Amino acid sequence: MSDELQPLPGTDAAIAGVFQSLATMIYASDDFTAVYQAVVEAAPRLVDGCDHASLMLRTGEDRFVTAAASDDVAELIDTYERELGE
Repeated sequence: MSDELQPLPGTDAAIAGVFQSLATMIYASDDFTAVYQAVVEAAPRLVDGCDHASLMLRTGEDRFVTAAASDDVAELIDTYERELGE
């Protein structure tokens, strides 16, 4: 048996390609910002019903920042969430 991972039967090649690209970026980068951005850009392609994606990080007791957003809409939604305390 080979140690190399094989795609599951019926797996969409495009989805497999996105995950392969993400894995390559994650393992090749020491830059968290690039990894965060890659994840939020992949989410709308991989998750049914996901049109926009963002990643907010907690930086203090009650402080959150948007680390990455797939687009301006996702970033605006994060702004509203912070303003409303959601």
